[in-house]
Formats: sequence, C-alpha cells, structure tokens
Amino acid sequence: MTFLVATIIPNISQSCNSYRFSNNINYAACEDLPVLESSLHWNYHPASGVVDVAFNKANAKDSSWVAWAINPTSKGMLGSQSFVAVHKSNATIRAYTSPITSYATILQEGNLSFSVYNLSASYTNGRIIIFASFQLPSNKTVVNHAWQEGLVSDDGTLRPHSFSPSNLRSYGTIDFISGKVSKATEGVNSRTMLRNVRNNLYFHIETF
Repeated sequence: MTFLVATIIPNISQSCNSYRFSNNINYAACEDLPVLESSLHWNYHPASGVVDVAFNKANAKDSSWVAWAINPTSKGMLGSQSFVAVHKSNATIRAYTSPITSYATILQEGNLSFSVYNLSASYTNGRIIIFASFQLPSNKTVVNHAWQEGLVSDDGTLRPHSFSPSNLRSYGTIDFISGKVSKATEGVNSRTMLRNVRNNLYFHIETF
C-alpha cells in the first residue's frame, strides 16, 4: 500500500531532527520525549488517516524491552494499544503488538484495536527503535500516549519496569497534526494515580 507524503509539518525539535535513520526513512515531525532518553518521529497522512512512527530509545541495555503505546478511547491504562520491542543478549530483536486489557498486564502479544502495517524493530549503537504504521482510530489525531523500558530475564521473561521518577512520568498527549506534545505533571495528584498490581504493571498510569 502506498501513501501520499504528509502535507502537514509540525515544528520539529532540533535534537531529534538531527538523528538519521539507517533505512533512509525521513519523518516530517519529531519530538524529544521528556524522560527515558526517548524520541518519537512521525509522518501523518491526512488523506488516509495513517501515521508512520519511529519510537527511538537511546542507551538501551543489551537485554531489555521498550514499548510505546497510545490510548485512543480513554485517559486510562486500560485500552492502551502498545508496540513492543524485545532485545535479548544474543543480539536478537523482536517487535510485536500488545493490547492492554488488564492492570496485571505482562505485555502479552495480541492484535490491536486498529490496523497496523509494517511493524519492525532494530538495535543499533545502543538504540532500540520501533517502526510501525497504523490507522488512527476514527482518524482521531490527538491521543494519550505512554512509553516504557525494562529488562529481560535470561529465560526471555519481561521484567517489570522501574518505578523511578522518570518511569512514572513517561506519559502525556500528542497531536499528530500540530505536533503539540503535552508532558506529564510532576508528582502524583488527584488526577494521576499509580497502581502496582502484584509488581506486574508495565504501563502504570491509571489516569493521564
């Protein structure tokens, strides 16, 4: 399937814009995310409602997982639709999708609630990058999003992410048209609650 080049170009952050992808893909917009040494790059195709994204995590450990997710239906953890990459110490890397249907998620593989195209992941010079194209549900261009990282056990099991301040602030909203990205507020308040269910939470935000 071929899509037209995006015609709407938001403001671009200089630091993330300086990154050059080895596959020669160019993205019209990018944003340096405020925590976890991550950035998001994207093209939005208004005619089709499709977004091409690259989630770029720097300084990833040799055996680790990263994930980026959107929630197109609510401001909670439940309903989040995640893209996951697992990099193992034997240099293999695998990308898959995982819908968040339980507070005790362990990022099980499953289909998302919208169409996904060309999902892949790479590991280069300490960076894990998730590439994907997906259909925005109902062409909704403003969505809640979250991102995380964690370690992988020797047996391949994904371990829960840290509950450091950076991990607890890895969420916000993104507007794929304007490029406006809102950041998490500092600390915990009445609108932001953190749950740790049997230490199995990978995405921890109940309400953004």
